[in-house]
Amino acid sequence: MTEKFEKEVIEKLDIMIKLFSQSSLDPDAPQTEAIQRLSKIGLKPSQIAEVLNTTGNYVNVILSKNRKEASKNG
Repeated sequence: MTEKFEKEVIEKLDIMIKLFSQSSLDPDAPQTEAIQRLSKIGLKPSQIAEVLNTTGNYVNVILSKNRKEASKNG
C-alpha cells in the first residue's frame, strides 16, 4: 500500500467513526451523557470532542469527574 492510499483509508474510517458515533447518540440527552457513552464505546477524548463539537479539555474534565464519582460510589 502506498502512503497516499493509507492516508485516504484512515480519513474515510475517521468519517465512518464520526457518523456512527453521532447516530448512536440521543439528541435530547445531555452532553455529559453523550461523552460517557462515546467513551464507553472506545473513542478517545479528542475524537469525542470532535464529534460533539466541543473541546478536548471539556471532555477530559467530564470524564475525570465521572471517574471520581464512580470511585466514591463503588
